[in-house]
Amino acid sequence: MEEKATKKTTNRVSAVLSISLVIFMLGLTGLIVVYAVQLDKHLRQSLPFTVFVKNEADSLLVKGLQKKLEAAPYSAKVVYVDKATALERYKKDIGEDFMDLTGENFLEPSLEVNLKPEYTTIGQVAKIKADLVKDPVVSDVTYSETVTGELNETAKNIGFAILGFALLLLVVCVSLINSSIRLDIYSQRLLIKSMLLVGATQSFIRRPFISRAFINGLIAWAIAGGLLALTIAGLLYQQSNLEFNLLLDYKLLTPLAGTLLLLGLLISYLSTLIALQLYLKTRTDQLY
Repeated sequence: MEEKATKKTTNRVSAVLSISLVIFMLGLTGLIVVYAVQLDKHLRQSLPFTVFVKNEADSLLVKGLQKKLEAAPYSAKVVYVDKATALERYKKDIGEDFMDLTGENFLEPSLEVNLKPEYTTIGQVAKIKADLVKDPVVSDVTYSETVTGELNETAKNIGFAILGFALLLLVVCVSLINSSIRLDIYSQRLLIKSMLLVGATQSFIRRPFISRAFINGLIAWAIAGGLLALTIAGLLYQQSNLEFNLLLDYKLLTPLAGTLLLLGLLISYLSTLIALQLYLKTRTDQLY
């Protein structure tokens, strides 16, 4: 009797640990997605989009253009770069001072615009440029079309890769959980059949198993959540992962935790229900 109880406990612990492992792996995948989304936004906002202003343009008109850009729905940040600052940047980047030869700073002032991520597709950037070049104080608008295209293509490929990996992981993990829960219920197959023989309804028999499935899902979610918290804390502790801390959006961790909880409960419930139905319909002579 004691040996059976120990075996039953072992099967239940195995089922909980299996669900915990699955939720943890799915949580890691979710963290990668959260980080990838934030990194993509960061890179898109860092794309150079520069509006050059004519040297002879009136300062009031330039300020008007700056205010127009700051109010535009596509602008995340607008910085005015005057001729002197442009010259200092040129010296730093090129390592030469053409003022020694020309005696005149022919560089134009500019407005550096950080675009919002949703406005960084090639078509949208081209549309913004076409609108700006019509302004009489604008001499030119430059942006890296190649980098923009490559970033959009890379983001798409990474998205498909993560989606494919997540689906494959989910299939493998559901199979693992299903096997563990089926083994747990298998150890109680005789009890299930005995209850049927004395007149218990199937819904009555399911009730304690389903309740335990939800409890197991909650325990597994708590264990996986603790492991994920330790993983995040370990990454943040490393000095080399300061960028991870800056890019990780903690607001997205709450919906991620909620999604993992629902997945854990759903997988545990469905696996228990399927295994129960199997033994509820099995003939007595097939139980041995």
